[in-house]
Amino acid sequence: MSRKQTLLRRHRRNKRVTLIIGLLMLLALGVLLAWWVMPLGVLLAWVAHEAWFSDHLFYSPAQDYQYDLPSERQWPVSLAGGRLALPAEAAAAVVEGDTLVLRVQLRSAWAGRFIDPYVALGSDRQTFERGSRGVRYLNLTGVDPVAGLALVPRHCRLGADATLLAFSPPAAALGRVLVIAPHADDAELAAFQLYSQARESWIVTLTAGEIEAEHYERMGLPKAQASRLKGQLRAWDSLAVPCGPACRPSAVCSWAIFACNCRQCASSLARPSLPERPHCAMCARFGASTRWPCAATAMVPRRGPT
Repeated sequence: MSRKQTLLRRHRRNKRVTLIIGLLMLLALGVLLAWWVMPLGVLLAWVAHEAWFSDHLFYSPAQDYQYDLPSERQWPVSLAGGRLALPAEAAAAVVEGDTLVLRVQLRSAWAGRFIDPYVALGSDRQTFERGSRGVRYLNLTGVDPVAGLALVPRHCRLGADATLLAFSPPAAALGRVLVIAPHADDAELAAFQLYSQARESWIVTLTAGEIEAEHYERMGLPKAQASRLKGQLRAWDSLAVPCGPACRPSAVCSWAIFACNCRQCASSLARPSLPERPHCAMCARFGASTRWPCAATAMVPRRGPT
């Protein structure tokens, strides 16, 4: 069982236990006090759930972020007094155009378990998960850390020591660049400036992005049709948006894979003798190919290099 499935199962179990305890408490209050306490308590519990407890993460917010950022230019810095204090070596080495990332120790306050904690950097605000605790990263690109940047944490606390990492921008005349995007628009969010400056760029988008199609269901479409329509639109966007001055159409393709558990679907490769049948409910809903149940064949026209 994957870690995501383990955390989801734990999250659902905790919700069931909390629901049972809450119902028993409301029942006792309704018997001891008045009958109207029960519907009022149910209403307030629903409001609290939608306001603070409806979101869930597929990881623990108490864990460190584990990013592999191999920067050769990094320096220990101080956050004493709420201001970033750079050593003289770092202040002299940082130049305009560098990408700056600050590794900090962040811990949510009590209020940060109910309200999103964030760190204010001048006019910028960088938000973290409720209940965050551990290593986090702040993006300082575009600000001047030499001038004693003020970091104002809200609903959280920052450790006194941090690490500043600096990355030089890529050369203006890049060669060939291949961008592999998990979802539509990820290539633009993460690497538009990179692939738009390259001499040749290829973009491959992996998934169709058909999940969470409730908006299309409210238009009167059944679940399968709504998900397929959303997947087609998002897959088409992933083909159309990069085209233009940044990338030629023949260098853009979308695999349009359904967002199912690809590990389970890939088991057909390890055991080709299995009977041909879908491995997951998502693929069964769409009636996808059996040996490759997660592949959205003929979902969008596929274009690009072979």
